[in-house]
Amino acid sequence: MKNIRVYIIEDDLNAANHLKSLCDKISYLKIVGSSSSVPEAISEINKMKPDLLFLDVELQDGSGFDLLKMIEGFPRNPGVIFVTGFSEYAIEAIRNRGIDYLMKPVYYPEFVSAVSRYVDLHNPSIPQELLDSLSSQEKNILYELVKGQSSKEIAGVLSISRHTVDTHRRNILTKCQVTNTKQLVALCARPSL
Repeated sequence: MKNIRVYIIEDDLNAANHLKSLCDKISYLKIVGSSSSVPEAISEINKMKPDLLFLDVELQDGSGFDLLKMIEGFPRNPGVIFVTGFSEYAIEAIRNRGIDYLMKPVYYPEFVSAVSRYVDLHNPSIPQELLDSLSSQEKNILYELVKGQSSKEIAGVLSISRHTVDTHRRNILTKCQVTNTKQLVALCARPSL
């Protein structure tokens, strides 16, 4: 498996070290940096271009959501797994590109599950140029479509309206230059060249 470049944004040193130790247990996760502050993280994310962020929601100098808004225009938007001690941010996290939402303390099985979800979303059988053209929310919807989920089911999973799912589905079809979901799933199942 191709290495996944990881960047950790966590202002609690013990929690940051724990995330690092969890990453070290998975051979294809390579930590390229970490930060406890929003400004430092923004600068380093732009330079290091990680594939995946482990992002605390509440930081001393801002929020993880603020950070995501600030990196939105970067050429490469990494996947995001939120890590926090506060359950009340779960829905907002999913609406803000979250692949998963881990509660502290993070246990290894949940960590592996979150990383597996990221890997599934970035399945090498899905052409990289297709993934690069999609927003994070469109990637989440694509993942669910490939699993065979209906718009109603996807809306429930992602806590968004069915209308929003259908709008994203149309955008995905247009970007992929296909006319229906069956063609889209076939495109995603095609082996990469």
